[in-house]
This record gives sequence, structure tokens and C-alpha cells, in this order.
Amino acid sequence: MTEHTSSRSRKPLILGVSLGVFFVALIAAAVAYAVHYSARALPNVTVAGQSVSGMTRDEIVSMVDERAAGMKVNLKVEGHSTELALADMGMTVDSQGSAEQALAPNKSILERFKALAVHHDVPAAVTVDDVKLRDLSNKVASSLGTPVVDASVHPAEDQESFVATSSQAGRGVAYEELRSALGEAARMLRGGDLELTASNLSPVVDDRTAQGIADSANKLAQIPVEISDGEDVIQADAKARVGWVKISAAENGTLNQPTIDDERVREWVRTQGESTNREPVNGRHNVNSAGDIVQTPKKAVDGRKVKDLDALSSSVIESLKANREFKGEFSYDTTPATYERKLIADGAEKLVYQAAPGEKWLEINLGNNSVTAYEGATVVHGPVAIVPGSPGHETVTGLYNVYLKYQAQDMGCTPDWPYCAKGVPWVTYWTGSYAFHGAPWQSSFGWSGPGGSHGCINMPVDEARWVYQWSEIGTPVMSHY
Repeated sequence: MTEHTSSRSRKPLILGVSLGVFFVALIAAAVAYAVHYSARALPNVTVAGQSVSGMTRDEIVSMVDERAAGMKVNLKVEGHSTELALADMGMTVDSQGSAEQALAPNKSILERFKALAVHHDVPAAVTVDDVKLRDLSNKVASSLGTPVVDASVHPAEDQESFVATSSQAGRGVAYEELRSALGEAARMLRGGDLELTASNLSPVVDDRTAQGIADSANKLAQIPVEISDGEDVIQADAKARVGWVKISAAENGTLNQPTIDDERVREWVRTQGESTNREPVNGRHNVNSAGDIVQTPKKAVDGRKVKDLDALSSSVIESLKANREFKGEFSYDTTPATYERKLIADGAEKLVYQAAPGEKWLEINLGNNSVTAYEGATVVHGPVAIVPGSPGHETVTGLYNVYLKYQAQDMGCTPDWPYCAKGVPWVTYWTGSYAFHGAPWQSSFGWSGPGGSHGCINMPVDEARWVYQWSEIGTPVMSHY
């Protein structure tokens, strides 16, 4: 009797232990499932119709990229076929974004278990370039014979105003229908044939709308802008003003109202401001032996560097956007210039060039057709009679310096020159192609007019040799009437 009772009492115990083991195993399996799918696509998840269950993020990305790269759509409209890759449609598949959407349910433990019973299809993430897609729409319409042409607004040929072009009705596939059909194909990464129906279409931008936009753009482009640098006034010309008016297309294909392009305005202000920068130019005072200033042949000019361009640009932009003309000034940091003092020879203050004591220099007097050599204020040679440039080839005036010498040189003798003089003796250049040189072909000197040189100083050969031997590179040459 006792043994029978003991056997019956053990059965519930065994059953309880078995149930406990079962639930422990179930929980362990659930935990393993949840852990396994924490970073992998859940069961019953597809991307663009293809199962990605158990795939990692990188595997999903690779799959989407591969399908996108190989996708081709054969677009058929009224018997005309066009094979298109995604890029031709203006569509880009975001494989990373697609993977992110496929793995989104993994973030919730509950969603991981619901996935066992619920199917979840994720379309590929797609971005659309409407400008490129509209180009495709126009190409499709062109293949049908009469494309729809929107009126447009653009700078005129002279870039000084805006003009509107005319629109044209035509035949094609409605843009939204084309966008929807191709977008669906891209999201499902579904290639193959896609047949759409054409219809008669009106332009999105008609002539009246475009002309209104052009008028508004011209109004903006006519607002005067001028900025002073303290010495001169810089005015924005018509091309600059047109350049900083921006006309953009809206997503629906219409034109937005013209606006001011802030960056172009800032670039114009910066360019104009920096063009007024300058390094300091040091001046010179000529002083006599008593220390008195007798002449200032070179005035000092302070250097300057423009500043606060961002603030000035913002003021210009604010004025333009309020349809007000702008007048302003550049501001500068200044670098002071200095004066050097040049001691001149006594008596040099009365001469056309105020030389230092003992300084060599040459005077070309075009008033009496002569050349005189000085050291300081003292004549050391001349005046020597010369023949200067002929009418139309006048000898230049001003202060120059000897910079090049030849004992003999061929002059002219190229297609650019109307003469050829071989072996011209004792050539001393003092600016450009102007030189002292011997002129054995001249029978007399001390005159000017027809028969003169092409700008050089013709001299007797011996006198040209004297100038060549006496002068040095850097010797001042003062030419005057």
C-alpha cells in the first residue's frame, strides 16, 4: 500500500520538471533568435522584392548595389523604345538607406518576434534629379515629333539684361506620370519593358509667366550699386548686376521668382575691394647743400589694405533685396609711406634733372635737337647736335635710364620693321627700342622733321661712341622739349 502511493506522487514531479526544461529551452531558443537577428535582417523581410532574411548590413548594401548597377528599363511610348539605366532616369539608389530601412525593425525585441508572422517588403531608397528627369521627358517628347518647350529666362547675348524665350505645346508623356512610373521601377529595382501612353501637353512655363520673371529679373538687375575708395567711385556695371541675379527652377518645373545670389555679390565686392589695395610708395625730396627741399620729384603714397568686406557685402545684399540703390565706401588699414632725401648738386635745382653731386646723366633737348652730358650740375660734354624721331615716330619724353649697350647691331631687318640698317655702331638703349647710336647715313645734324629716325637719337659716329663709353647701365636720361 505504501509503495503504490509513492509512485503516484512522483508523476507530477516528473511532469513539472519536464515542463520546466521545456520552458528553459524555449527561452534559450528565443534569446538565441533575438541575438542572432540583432544585426541581421529578420525573417520575411525583402528589399525591392528580394529576400534579405539573415543578411548583414554590408550584404544588403552589396545586393542592392549589384541590382541597381545591372538594372535597365526599356521605355516604350507609341512604338518608340528607349533603353535607360538608373542614371539616365535621373535616379540614384541609396543602398545604405535601403539597408537602414530593412534593419529598422531589429531595434525592437517585439518587432523581431512579430517578423515570424508578418511579411515586410522594403522598397529601395531612391532620390530623383528632377532636372535630369525633365531632360529625359523632353527627349521622349522629341522622339514623338513635337516636344513640349517651356518658355525660359536667361541673360541676353550682351549679358546686360534678361530676355524670355517662347514656349511651345507638344506631345509627350505627362511628367508626373513618367516620374511615378520610373520611380516605382527604381524603388523595386525592376527592369524590363515599361510602356506609357503619350498625350497632348501644354508647357509648364508659358510665355506670359516667363516674361513676368524676366521683367522682375531686369528690375533687380537695374538697382545701382556704387562704392567709393576715397579717391574714385566703383560702379557695378550691367553685366555684374545681371550676374548676381539668380533664377531657379521649382520642383514642379515652373520658375521661381528671381532672387539675389548672395555669394556672387560677395565675390564682386571682394574683387573690387581687393583691386584697390596698394603697397606704400615711398617718395623723394631733393634737397640742396643747405638742407632745404627744392623739389619733390616723387610724392609718397600711403599703402592700404581693404577691410570689413563681409559687413560691406551684407549691406549691399540687404539693400538689393529691399530694392534700394546702394552707396557706400571701402574701409582700409593704412601703411604709412616715407620720404627719402636726395642731396643734389649746387645749381641742379635750375636744371630739368636735379642730379646728385657728381651723378652722370644725359639731357635730350628736343626743342633744339641736342644731347648734353652732365656730372651733377656741370656740363662735361656737348651740347651735341642730333636728329630725333621723324613725324609719326617722335622720340618719347620723360625720365629713363640706360639699360643695354651694343658696339654694333643690326636694326630693323625683320618683317615688323620697314627698314634694315646693318652694323649700326655704338648703340646705347635707354627705354624700349629707343637708343643713342651713330648714324653715318645722316649728312648733317641739329634738325628734326621728315627724314629723321624711327624714334632713336641719331648722332655723329664719334659722338655716339663717346656716349657709349662714358655712360653706365642705370645712367639717367631726361628727354624733353
